[in-house]
Amino acid sequence: MQPLPTDFDPIRAERAEADLLIGQTFRFRVPKHSLLRFFGASERTFHIKRPSYGTMTHISRVLIGLNFDLHKLHEYSPAENVKLMAENAERMARIVAITVLMDKWMIKWFGDWMTEYFLYRVDPGKMLEMVRLINLMADMTDFTHSIALLTARRRTTEPLPIEPNRPASPPPSAA
Repeated sequence: MQPLPTDFDPIRAERAEADLLIGQTFRFRVPKHSLLRFFGASERTFHIKRPSYGTMTHISRVLIGLNFDLHKLHEYSPAENVKLMAENAERMARIVAITVLMDKWMIKWFGDWMTEYFLYRVDPGKMLEMVRLINLMADMTDFTHSIALLTARRRTTEPLPIEPNRPASPPPSAA
């Protein structure tokens, strides 16, 4: 278990988590690395909202490729963590890029560029935390349950007996 940082404010952290669950936007900053950093702010701010169903389908395609469980990451050894992060860094950057873009055409046109942008500008700890928050905001279990319910057949008639042609057996006699 890691100790809490000295500047940790539990009230602010609880408020941020409540805002996420309610549907408020999550903001994060990325430092500028180009010549544009000399003009204006030295950081860019991105907003993440709760994903829509269309965005969640894009996210779920990428989440399937992750080779680890986001919630059990603390159980792995440090060497396994480094190996898993190296294998899945691009996928995690892709998840963040999809969630920031939030539109089918924006994802199609700028998804690869934003993935590379986040891959080289966001540190691994922050990236992992954002993917966890996106997973929490998306509520993938609710999404998959809703898809399962939509594809389930609806019954309009009474179900048939298991063996309709077999006569009923007589009840056991009480002797």
